[in-house]
Amino acid sequence: MPITLGCPSCGKRFRARDESAGKKVKCPYCQAAVPVPSAEESATAGAPTAPLPPPPPPFNPPAHSGPPPRPASPPPAPVVASPDDWGALPGPTAPVPTSSPQPSAAPPPEPSPEMEPEPNPFPAATPRDRGRGDKPRPKPAKPEAKKKKDEPTPEEVLANKWAAVRRGLFWVQFSLLFFALLGFVGFGKAVYTKSVGPLPKGEGWIQIDGYINSADVNSIPLSKTDEINLLVYALPVLMGGFLLTIGRLFSGRGPRNSGTRGLIFLSGVLTLVAFVALAASVVCEKVGFEEGQWATLTVLIAAPLAEFWFLTGLTASGLALNRPGVARAVGFVGFVGFVGIVIAALVLIPALEKVAWNQYVVQTGRPKEKETPPPPPVPKAPQPEPKNPPKNPPKNPPPALPKDPQPPIPVKEVDPALVEWRMYEQAALMLGWLILIASYSRAVRGVRGAALEFIQTVEDKDDEKGDGKNARTDEEKSEGKKDGKRNGTGA
Repeated sequence: MPITLGCPSCGKRFRARDESAGKKVKCPYCQAAVPVPSAEESATAGAPTAPLPPPPPPFNPPAHSGPPPRPASPPPAPVVASPDDWGALPGPTAPVPTSSPQPSAAPPPEPSPEMEPEPNPFPAATPRDRGRGDKPRPKPAKPEAKKKKDEPTPEEVLANKWAAVRRGLFWVQFSLLFFALLGFVGFGKAVYTKSVGPLPKGEGWIQIDGYINSADVNSIPLSKTDEINLLVYALPVLMGGFLLTIGRLFSGRGPRNSGTRGLIFLSGVLTLVAFVALAASVVCEKVGFEEGQWATLTVLIAAPLAEFWFLTGLTASGLALNRPGVARAVGFVGFVGFVGIVIAALVLIPALEKVAWNQYVVQTGRPKEKETPPPPPVPKAPQPEPKNPPKNPPKNPPPALPKDPQPPIPVKEVDPALVEWRMYEQAALMLGWLILIASYSRAVRGVRGAALEFIQTVEDKDDEKGDGKNARTDEEKSEGKKDGKRNGTGA
């Protein structure tokens, strides 16, 4: 039999099932938890848990045999003020309605506390009804965390990576300026020799006790020619090598999916090794250490590998940024470098140098370098005999050791035509070197321009979404696009 309960929160009564005895149920009106007394508690409590009595029979009034009752007299009409009361002219008075007013609708009867509430069509399910026993209800899953406004999108992350590559390539391009100066050194020497005369020779101007041009055994001897070469060659190589190494290491922070991150960074490491080995090779050669040959071998291995990995990284960057013109520029750099390697092999390898140089002299009509013997030595005057010879000269004096005749040092004759030919050769070498540097710079500039266009595309998308962080004026956008096209390679 259902148990009748009273909600302590809203004061309304409702019924609960017998199976809910000793547990808590929800009030169907206010959803508050109401404890259901057990059978023992309901027996002791009495009225609160007693079943409801049956509903009373409907009320039927008894029939009257007499005349019907009179209707209630209508309420008196309200008193209306006359014109005399407020000083107005008398006039016809409005007729007073004589009909009785309509009775107002009676308010709905309040439900009695003994009335049974309507059953809830969706009763709250209890743990026993769900078949879970006394296990607690599982907690709802947490909603996914909303994306932060400051968190960058994948395109913005790529744009930041390419911006780092672009900054590193700027230092690479700036280092090429110092390397371009090396092409003018040989041509400048040839012009000086033709216009002024041979370069200064003899002991150097710099003297440091115990280190350079001193009487110490371990000091490094430097002539004036060596000091001039250190000034015109070492300074551009050191500055250019430092900037080139820093630029390549910074450019190695590109996106992983482009395939350039490891290539360019490895080329930066090999560049650093090559320049350190070059400095060690020069010092060991001047001091006379035999270990300098290993430093020279390191330079010959590390420098070509560094250039190969860097040019391969530039090609991969151009393809990742949809700029195939970079690959063509890198190919032109490789062609010019191959021609330079062939010329260097013909000059440095003795067997090839003899054949190639002879053919060059014969085909071009270049004057040969003549070697003239040194002037004959001046005969010495006979020395007079001593006035007081020794009294007891040795009977058998030791024979004088014969001196080894030293071969005469050949002296090169300076031919004006030969000097002019050397100036033209240095001009050709300077032109080839500048072409190589220009093609190298063109490939680097192409990657920088492509990276700039990608960054501008990402910023334009952010501007369309209404993001004001990267907002730029139309004038800046047009200038940036012109810069990107100017840095391009005709893709």
